[in-house]
Formats: sequence, C-alpha cells, structure tokens
Amino acid sequence: MTDYVKHLPTAALPEGAVPAWRVGDAQRWLDARVPAAWAPAAGGLLLAGLAVVSIVLTSLGDVEPARHGEDWRGFAMGVLLTALPVWFRHLPAATLAAAPVLAANAVLALSGSSDTVGRTGHGLVLALSAWAFTGALVRLRARRRQRELALAAAGSARFPLPAPLPAGHRRRGLPGIVLGLACCLGAAAALAHGVRLEVRASGGADPYDPFGMQLLAWMLLVPGTTLLGRGLARRRAARRLHRRPQPALLVGVRNSASGHDWLLPDADTTTAPPLIALFARRRDTLSERRVLLTGSQRTLRTSHHDIHPRTEPFEAVLYGAVHEGAEVVLESAVYAGDTRLVSHVTAAPLLPRRRHGLRTWKPAAGSYRETVREQARLAEERRRERERERERKESKGSDTSAAGCGGGCGGGCGGCG
Repeated sequence: MTDYVKHLPTAALPEGAVPAWRVGDAQRWLDARVPAAWAPAAGGLLLAGLAVVSIVLTSLGDVEPARHGEDWRGFAMGVLLTALPVWFRHLPAATLAAAPVLAANAVLALSGSSDTVGRTGHGLVLALSAWAFTGALVRLRARRRQRELALAAAGSARFPLPAPLPAGHRRRGLPGIVLGLACCLGAAAALAHGVRLEVRASGGADPYDPFGMQLLAWMLLVPGTTLLGRGLARRRAARRLHRRPQPALLVGVRNSASGHDWLLPDADTTTAPPLIALFARRRDTLSERRVLLTGSQRTLRTSHHDIHPRTEPFEAVLYGAVHEGAEVVLESAVYAGDTRLVSHVTAAPLLPRRRHGLRTWKPAAGSYRETVREQARLAEERRRERERERERKESKGSDTSAAGCGGGCGGGCGGCG
C-alpha cells in the first residue's frame, strides 16, 4: 500500500500562495450539480427503458418497413434512438443534436400514422426526446456553473503543471478514438455493401433486403460513435490543461472501497462533503520523479505522518477547473522507503459519480505505518509468549511424569534413566 502523507511539505507546493477550497465554497459548488432526475446514470437507465418500449411499439404499429428493412430513414432514427441513452450518459452535447432530430421525425410519423399502437410509440419517442434534450441542456449549464465556482475559489493565480505527467494523460482518449473509428468504418462498409447489393437487385423480381447489413451497421454505430465522441472529449479536456498555466487548489483526497478517489474541500474538516470522483489506473500515476524531503525515519514519520487513504483524506494540490468531464492533475506526497518523501502525480478525468460509500472519519494521532508495525510487533511478542508458556507447561508435565514413576517400572515408561 502507498504511504500517503497527511499534509504536504512546503517543497510540494508550487511557488506562490495556493488557496484552500473553503467548505462553504465547496458546498455551493456541490449544490450546483444537475438534479438527480437528470443524473447521467439514472437518466441513461430511464431513457434506455423508454427507448426499448418505443421501439417495440413503433415496430408493432408499422410492421412492413421493419420487416423488409427498406426504410433508410427509419434505420437512421433507430440508430439515434438506440444511441440516445448512451449519449445522454457520456455525450450530452451529442444528445442536444440528436434529440431534436428524433422529435421532428416523431412529429412527422404521428401526422402520417393512424395506427394506435404506432402513434403511441411515436408519441413516446417525442416525449423522451424532449426529456433528454432538457436534461442534457441542464447538465451542460451545471458544468459551466461549477467551472465558474471552482475558478472563483481558486482565485486569479495560475501555476504551471508538474512535470513530467503520467503516460495515461499523454495518451488520454486515443484508445477510444481508434476503436470508435474502427467501428464507424466497419458500419460504413456494411451500409455501402448493402446499398450496392440493393441497387444491383433493384430491377429483379426478388429485390434485395438490406436488413442484415443495416443490423450489423446498427450494432457497430452505437458503440462506435460513443467511443469516438468520448475519446475526442477526453483528449480535448487533457489538451486544454497544456494551453496555459492552470488554477490550483489545496484539497483533500480519499479513496473509496470501489477504488475511486474522491475530492474533498480539505483534508482536515471531518464534516466536509465528498465532491466528485476520479478513477486513476496505474498508467495515470507517476511517483518518485521529485524528492521533496529527506530525513531519518523517526523524524519524518513524526513530523510528516502517513495515513491510510480509506480511513481519512490526505492533502493534495489540484490543478485545473473542477467540473464533470474535466481532466485534472493532483500532486501529493508519499513515502519512498522510510527516509524520503517524494511527489506522487495523478492525472485523470472527473466522473459524474454520486454514490461514494464513505463513512465519517476521525484524524489519526500518528503514522499509520508505525501503528501497523507496532501492532505487528506486539502480536509477535504475544505469539512468542504463548509459545514459551506452552513449552513451560510441556516441560513441567514431563518432569511430573518422571517424578511419579520412582523407577519401579524398570525403565519401561521412558521417564526413568
């Protein structure tokens, strides 16, 4: 386990005054979040259920195009409708573009349909499109408001990022971009092949049905566009950090059972609320590139005690504006052995997670590592004491057996000489 230092040494702070994130300012930032009804996870699940119901209803009410796959407009609307819940969760800007298109198509379908089941399905598409558009707009406005509040809390000072940064930060978004492009190109190839076969068979008695190629493209487009859009958004957020010096705040960081790191206003206020989470993989962290402090084990562990990151938060410098989807850099201090404090840099995107599972905490009196070692030493002493006690009892029992024989057995008991 990494030994995180509770409070940063002076050498870990950038030159200039880095403000702490006051609890009152952090609470206003937290209150600016999107309402729970439009939260990414909950809203995406609700939209997914409604989308499935609407697809079933429209298919039942309009059987012929769904069976033969000849309605290319219907195919495009089906792709958008299937992707809408995923886009709502990961790509709110794409939701703003897709929802009006779906709503307009639903209005046209309602005006030209007399089937009750089909009209119900198109009406549901219209309703969920309006709901998704409103939710995505509210989310983007909440992001902008939180960015403004975070910048106001950081003040006007700006600082250069610590160098070097982890490899994961430099490659942020590239895997999603590559996979998304591959899926989209595969979908385009499937659609082109279907159109070519349909054109060839257009004059025959048995026209070609492109439904198979449409279904394959459908299955590739939904994840492909999501991965591509998410990769581009994350890469843009990571690159934005390098355009100019960034605002900085002193924050607390605490690890949850799920492996997510939660940002808190500071590392000392036990009632401070968790604000937002990030998930740092191994490639998103970098340690021991800068030595902050050296000294004897006793001196360092006393003056800069380490803590367990799940039981209480540690202090870190946060670079960047804090809002959902933003990339931030955290610099904290950790132990390298027992005689050195080194920098520990983490770069990761901020996630729209709401459930943290963190319990209330109390500050530890001293070094967590020294406490663990002392507990291990005491446990070893108790084990050795039990071992010595057992040996004394065995030795005493053997002496008693030999004394009770008196030599009358002729040496047959083994206790006689």
